[in-house]
Amino acid sequence: MKKVLISILLTLITIISFNYFVDSSGRYYTKKKIIKKSLYELEQNNYFYATQNFFERLLKKELIKKNKNNNIEIVICGSSRAAIMNEKIIGNSNFLNLAFSFSTLFDSLIMCDYAYSKLRSNKMIIVLDYYYFIDLDNKHFKYEWISLFQDKKFKDYKKKLSTKTYLYYITNYYFSLFKNLLSYDLLKENVIKLYDKNKENKNFLKINSNGSFEINFDSNSQINLKDKERYAENHLKFAKTINQENLLFFEKYLEKNKKNIEIYLLPYSPIYYKTLKKSKVITELNNKIEEISKKNKIKILGSYNPNDFFCDEKNFSDAVHPDIKCLTKIK
Repeated sequence: MKKVLISILLTLITIISFNYFVDSSGRYYTKKKIIKKSLYELEQNNYFYATQNFFERLLKKELIKKNKNNNIEIVICGSSRAAIMNEKIIGNSNFLNLAFSFSTLFDSLIMCDYAYSKLRSNKMIIVLDYYYFIDLDNKHFKYEWISLFQDKKFKDYKKKLSTKTYLYYITNYYFSLFKNLLSYDLLKENVIKLYDKNKENKNFLKINSNGSFEINFDSNSQINLKDKERYAENHLKFAKTINQENLLFFEKYLEKNKKNIEIYLLPYSPIYYKTLKKSKVITELNNKIEEISKKNKIKILGSYNPNDFFCDEKNFSDAVHPDIKCLTKIK
């Protein structure tokens, strides 16, 4: 029995160590190395091609620091969908796009609020994703925003959370980090990383010095309709009701922060939107955000409905990421 327990323990230690040091997720051992290399390439070329996984929050925090003397007029925050936004959409080239993949409502507002004040910007663009306001179980990313507090620059935002709430989030954050090290999915990705160096398309995601993303919309790389539908159906499971707590948090933020704010709602692919409409939450949320914006006299542009802008499936690389041609129709 003792030998069995020792064998299990050694196996777990081996898996944890392997996942931590190989780190295809870019969240553990390779995190700082990837960011350092990315910043160097940005300085040399004003852009770099990102690998599939890296810790974007760290990069965007560094971009705030590097642009503190550049008179940035507009800051943009949101998820990877918002990261696509550039001067063609907002009509101004003097901006910093601080959006990143798998963001939540919390870290988007914290990042934008901090940058707006630090850079003395004139406008804050907040891109609100539908999943910010449903209880979507997006694994460890659900608590990833708490990682912003590891930086002393963000310490003031800790005070906005009660001690009890903060302890709840920080406990879940570190537990999710540890739990992820034991996951089969991460183990599989790490094995692939070691033995298949060509798996990741390094030209798929281009990140510019202003923080904006350019996704390579090669038709061969587009996700097929069945995969888009499966992705949407998975989200539909969580789309039972609007998360009122998050909605209230956002409403109070707008009421208390009298900044020059614009809100954008970006369209989803037709098949994703059609699937999510089955729950009616996506249309209710669209209307609710418009109502809150109007109440606080905040300009709102766009919609989750792709039909409002005549965007079809060809305008989306997957179920949720539109191309520039689609986004330039938002007025």
